[in-house]
Amino acid sequence: MWKNVANDLAFGPEDGMQVIVIATLRVYTKGGYYQLDLHKMQPAGLGALHIAFEKLKLSLRPKAVRSARKRPLPEHVSALGVITSKQGAAIRDIIKVAFSRSPRIDIVFMDVWYRVKRLRKK
Repeated sequence: MWKNVANDLAFGPEDGMQVIVIATLRVYTKGGYYQLDLHKMQPAGLGALHIAFEKLKLSLRPKAVRSARKRPLPEHVSALGVITSKQGAAIRDIIKVAFSRSPRIDIVFMDVWYRVKRLRKK
């Protein structure tokens, strides 16, 4: 496999791994040997993207990347910010659920569609 093809691999081949390859076979009659030029290689079974994802998960696990950012939710919420379209049914559902759980909550509403329109005018 040439260096430029090896650099494009999404996974690291390991001993004993089954792979699917696209290659060209060259026969050298003078020396009596064969050469296989690999153009593309992917793991058999699971896809290369899945294998890369699993390796990334394993590398991030010891660092505890996700748990470092998590904070506990507050017991009592005094205000709720909602960014959605005022024409959709989502805002009515959010208001209904929020007031049923906490009748004294303040809801701050921002219309998404208004912001999109303003950005297009500039």
